[in-house]
Amino acid sequence: MQQIAQNFGKFLFPVFLLITGLFTLIFGAVKDQPSLFIISGFAVLVMGVVALLYALKKITFKIQIIVTIVSAIIAIVLGYNDYRTVKNDIDFVEQKKVVYSEVIQRLKDIREAQVAHKKYNGDFAPTFDSLITYIGEGKLPLVKAFGEVPDSLDEATALELGIITRDTIMVPVIDNVFLNANAQKDRKFRFNLDSLRYAPYTGAEFIMRTSNIDKGGVKTPVILIEDAKPFDPTEPLKVGSLTDASTSGNWSGE
Repeated sequence: MQQIAQNFGKFLFPVFLLITGLFTLIFGAVKDQPSLFIISGFAVLVMGVVALLYALKKITFKIQIIVTIVSAIIAIVLGYNDYRTVKNDIDFVEQKKVVYSEVIQRLKDIREAQVAHKKYNGDFAPTFDSLITYIGEGKLPLVKAFGEVPDSLDEATALELGIITRDTIMVPVIDNVFLNANAQKDRKFRFNLDSLRYAPYTGAEFIMRTSNIDKGGVKTPVILIEDAKPFDPTEPLKVGSLTDASTSGNWSGE
């Protein structure tokens, strides 16, 4: 009985290493893990084979120690590198969410500015200089009601009876488009006219191009705004199109 227990204990560690190595290899192949993960699993498997050969007295203790130490170092180094690779990927995704959230807000601001410019000027501003000047110094007409509508009447009736009046006033573009309470309530980042042309974090100026296309025989202004140095080169953010009369962004939710 004691001999059986000794034999069981002698083979327990080699079997454990073999099972661990095989499981790592199979898991890595099935789950499409990085090659470093699979190699580290192979190193553990080699340790198991060596330990088993020693238990069977096929190799010396010295050889077992040398191979085990080398394999353990390889497994630890590769395992750590694999962990760092996965962690870096996770960190990249998290940082991308933060960066893209602010870049999208900036692109929306440029779009809002250009839509206002087109509405009251008939076309898009061709450069950031002209757009920023328009937003900072320009004015646009706003119809404002003066007086108070009684509870017993609707606005149209009150206007007809002369209880209220309407007048068109000129208001600053920046106040009406960006700084009014309605525009501010859903903002995550503060509007800054001086930074409008620049992408957050990289500081690169957005690429902005304007043109005209024929839409049913009508000359239609179009615009395309792109991030010149995207955080993720495989997923650059942009607004609009030079081939279609669209000002939609290419991110999720648009």
